[in-house]
Amino acid sequence: MLFRVTPYVEGNQPLYATESHMLPPLDKMLGNRLIVYGAFAVGPGRYRVDWLMRDSKNRACSVHWDVEVKHKDDLRLAIAANTAAPLVPNRSFRSMTAQIPRANGDRSFHIKILANFSNTDPRRSTLNSQDVFAVASILRTIAREPQFSRFTLVAFNMQEERVIHQESGVTRFDFPAIGRALSELKLGVIDYQRLLDRDSATKFVTALLSAQLDGAGPKADAVLLIGPKLFLETKVPREAIEAISGSGTPVFYLNYVGNPRALPWRDTLGRAVRTYGGKEFRITFPKDLAGALGEILQVLDSRVPS
Repeated sequence: MLFRVTPYVEGNQPLYATESHMLPPLDKMLGNRLIVYGAFAVGPGRYRVDWLMRDSKNRACSVHWDVEVKHKDDLRLAIAANTAAPLVPNRSFRSMTAQIPRANGDRSFHIKILANFSNTDPRRSTLNSQDVFAVASILRTIAREPQFSRFTLVAFNMQEERVIHQESGVTRFDFPAIGRALSELKLGVIDYQRLLDRDSATKFVTALLSAQLDGAGPKADAVLLIGPKLFLETKVPREAIEAISGSGTPVFYLNYVGNPRALPWRDTLGRAVRTYGGKEFRITFPKDLAGALGEILQVLDSRVPS
């Protein structure tokens, strides 16, 4: 399969991409139909898409369509207007090279982030690439906010119940290190001791929240939890959350929900954040993230003495 994405602006370069698939025999295909997925990234503008499929016997078919992308949200874009680019998951963890002009003074904030790189379904033996891409994209957007001057990052995985990467007091995230940590996960291997304790996952989350929300260590102006929905068999104990709520640090949950209809109810982290007195934002589209960051900045600005 070959496709070409051409901006309707003279002089801009088209994107060419190819994919190959080994098809099963027709008698093995349900209804003689096969669905494959692909994607590409574009900035605001109009584009022509030409798609061609050819098999080993040189039989071919093609389809052509137009794409128009409009940008109205107050969100910094990672791709320029009238530009097409491949959407490669591994690019999520490339280094940040651009220098971000950071604010100084009272309106520059230290943000602590708990990033959940886990599967909503714990039975999966590999990470959901869409969720990983979304969490990494949210991190990049947060890193580009000028009023966020310093970051403390704690990345964790629930299937292994451990912190996989940490950074403290940095001005940019070490994305290649996060990518390496994710590549070393062995989700198909289960610790026998954890199987014996049905509450081990809840204990891990409780300990993680206690360690990061009790106000110890470098003072953060806000704590952001980021990740897909997380459902545990038992709730985080209310008394544990109340015991760590004295720090007064505002807590926000940026809950990535790729399909809002699939799991419409609040997850374990959402309930914990609500008990703590924090606020949850459900992120499906870029405009949701733009709105959430705008509201978070309003809260932080309101806490700065006049």
